[in-house]
Parts: sequence; C-alpha cells; structure tokens
Amino acid sequence: GWVAASAEGAAWGQLDEGYERLIRRHLFAPLGMDRTTLQPIDVVRDGDYGIPHPTHGSGVRRPMQLAIENVLQPVAPAGAHWSTGRDMVRYLLTLLADGVTPGGERLIEKASLAKLWTPQVPVSATMSYGLGWFVDDWRGLTLVHHGGNTIGFTSDLAFLP
Repeated sequence: GWVAASAEGAAWGQLDEGYERLIRRHLFAPLGMDRTTLQPIDVVRDGDYGIPHPTHGSGVRRPMQLAIENVLQPVAPAGAHWSTGRDMVRYLLTLLADGVTPGGERLIEKASLAKLWTPQVPVSATMSYGLGWFVDDWRGLTLVHHGGNTIGFTSDLAFLP
C-alpha cells in the first residue's frame, strides 16, 4: 500500500494519507463501498458496527471496547480496513465478474486480476500465496481466499473463480 502511495506521489511521512486517498479513489469509490474506511473515528460516527470479542485465556470470547482495534492504525495497508457485508459483497461481485463492477464499469483488466491469483510462494503441498491472495485446491477447483484477524474480529473472503 505504501509503495503504491509513493508511486502516486505521496511523500515520505505522508504514506498513510497517500494510501488512503489512493484506495478510496481507485477501489472504494468506483465500487460504491461508501461505508468502508481506514478511520476508526468514521466507524464510531456511523454508530452501526460490531463489537470486538477477543478470546481470553479461559477460551471465552468477551466483548471489549471498540478502541482496542485502534492498535492497527500504524499498519493500515496491512489490515486496518473497516467495512460492511454490503460493501464486501460489491467487492466480491467485482472479482467474480472478472473486474467489472456491479455498475458495469471495468475496474481492472481480467488478465491483471488473474495475476493476483497466480501462485508465487508455496505455503503447503496444495496452497500457495499469490499477490495478496492464498491460492488453494478445493476438490480440484482453484480456491482463492484471504482472511484477516485483529484482536477481536475475524474475517475471511473466499471464492472459486
């Protein structure tokens, strides 16, 4: 994320802001992901959010204050994205439509998108890492997935292209 921000002209010391501008302009806006943000304050202002439930030593998940998730802010390109099910569906539909948004706009060329899912680094006998995505085998089909975990949340996006 910071490399892309730098390539678009963000100065050293302003890479977080540059990354946020870049992802809003090139991904969130074209997809209509209007509730996806990198700013925890936006989530709080919106008022419609989940509560983190980290696992404690007892194995029981207990609710925590939302502010516990602010620890991710310094590594925003690697996982400080806040989104909704609706927004993530728009993202997934674009992936499944080979880079065409739900509104019919081509966001990324099909060949470029396929490069993200090309195995680069072996992880196990059946799984590799592509460019931001795990590429796995599921019953003879290519399974593309990437999960995310924070202190109190877990997510996973998986699909069969």
